[in-house]
Amino acid sequence: MRAILAVMLVACAKPVVVRIDGSSSLYPITERMVLAFANERSDVELALGISGSEGGLKRLCRGEIDIAETSRKAQPGEACGAREISVAADEIMVVVHPGATFVDHLSASELKRIWSVDSGVRTWADVRQGWPSLPMRLYGASTQSSTFEQFTLAVLGQARASRADFYSSEDDYLVGYGVANDPGGLGFLGRAYARDDVKRVAVDVHLDRTLYLYVRSDADVHVQAFVDFYQGRAQE
Repeated sequence: MRAILAVMLVACAKPVVVRIDGSSSLYPITERMVLAFANERSDVELALGISGSEGGLKRLCRGEIDIAETSRKAQPGEACGAREISVAADEIMVVVHPGATFVDHLSASELKRIWSVDSGVRTWADVRQGWPSLPMRLYGASTQSSTFEQFTLAVLGQARASRADFYSSEDDYLVGYGVANDPGGLGFLGRAYARDDVKRVAVDVHLDRTLYLYVRSDADVHVQAFVDFYQGRAQE
């Protein structure tokens, strides 16, 4: 009788929930990790959110989640003593519509003219002589995101100092979709959101970065098991 009761209790036990939230740049990678981990550990349930690097760190400090994902290093005190783990090398990619065969590369000065606050660029012909008078429409990460901050700092020399007339979204899938369906489109997004229906453009600007996990200091064995799993596969 006791043996039967023990089996019933195990069968009815709810799985441990590990909560993760943060950077949209890490979301596609973490989503794959969650699905792969679930195939191995039915006793752990993984809840994944996407509130941005800053939002994830704030939730971590409030004790609402176990792991925060970020596309930048946390500022002093921002991670509330959480353990920092670098999980992947990444870069922000500049992409255009695949039909824009005239675009071979963009120089640092051209990118700056396109994205500056007082930019007069409205067509591709405004960028370089000989290019078509095709209206240029811009796409990029949310103005509150770390990706936007990093891109504008690298391209313009000042974080968030960009022209405002572009389509922005916290969801990089939508940024890529916009460029893929706009013959005059140009945008920027994290490498994890690379698509076959957009064309990557070489640029003369350093856009490499590192992606991080911040794990609460009192994380239990279930959280650590997922972190170990993640570290072994993220870069791949």
